Amino acid sequence: LSKGNLLAKRTFIMLQLLIIEDDDAHMEIAKSHIMEQSSIEEIKLYAAKNLTEGKEYIKNGIKINCIFLDLCLPESDGIETVKEVLNYIKEQKKNIPVIVYTGVEDYKIAKEAFKLGIKGFIIKGDSDEKEIKRAISYTSYSSFLPEKQCV
Repeated sequence: LSKGNLLAKRTFIMLQLLIIEDDDAHMEIAKSHIMEQSSIEEIKLYAAKNLTEGKEYIKNGIKINCIFLDLCLPESDGIETVKEVLNYIKEQKKNIPVIVYTGVEDYKIAKEAFKLGIKGFIIKGDSDEKEIKRAISYTSYSSFLPEKQCV
């Protein structure tokens, strides 16, 4: 082996995250928490202020690895927001993990959202950077793994 081949090559992983959030201040907080606390080599963030914009990102050719979703948006509110996003992902035949990132501290909604298929529920203001980092790691890296079928 040549000397160059003996050096381990680093695998470059770029995660592409979509934040669907209508409040500018909360959008900036989410972006900074994600970017500051990530140990991931590179993150590309996409920002949507409403479901219509969010659906455009989901629909186009970008490989979104994870969605941070606010529950209270102009076109939808509460559990209906989760249902709409998860159904749209399914319609588009995509596998994108969703993390609810909201100011709504309602554990009944959280429980129902998990039953529907979300991968995380983070309450704005109560979450720390480690929780956000952990949520990104668990959900985003799983989007790189091949889907396994239960037999």
